[in-house]
Amino acid sequence: MAKKRILPLLLTALLLAACCACGGPSAQDTADQEEVTNRTWKTDAYTLALPGGFAAQKGEGDAVTLTLDGQAVGGVQVVPYPDAAGLLDTLGNASEDSRDRGKELMRQLSPEERLAYMMTVSEDGTCLEISCSPDTPDATPEEEILHYLFPQGDQFYDLYFQPSQIPQDQQILLVEGFALNP
Repeated sequence: MAKKRILPLLLTALLLAACCACGGPSAQDTADQEEVTNRTWKTDAYTLALPGGFAAQKGEGDAVTLTLDGQAVGGVQVVPYPDAAGLLDTLGNASEDSRDRGKELMRQLSPEERLAYMMTVSEDGTCLEISCSPDTPDATPEEEILHYLFPQGDQFYDLYFQPSQIPQDQQILLVEGFALNP
């Protein structure tokens, strides 16, 4: 009689153990997912820690769309640019070459729209920070987009978002949570 009760218990325990072993997706496996609400989005090229309320949805290649509470607020895109790290070095110079290279980058970011922008190299020298909005008299602060471009080879990984849609503390967490993988 005891053997009859033990067998179903053993089968249940084995089934439960198998389900637990499969589990849900881990933060390390997010590159293969279509959408992630885990705290980390990871690709072969970069890792992005997601603050609370954020989700990431995979786009083409290494691109991703970021949402906050279900609303699209930014993302990560790859921007081809020859000698991307070299641009960070030349932007500190007030030369015609650095201005021309900055204008070329802005055409890459927004080929159809004329933008007013301010471009600076981050304090630690690891990325290019760009604040831009439509270059029109009726542009509003809600239209501003912040870009943080991290150079790698002949491209930038562009973490961008609308600051009007994200609390400032979460903006800081997004930028500090982005890292290129070695």
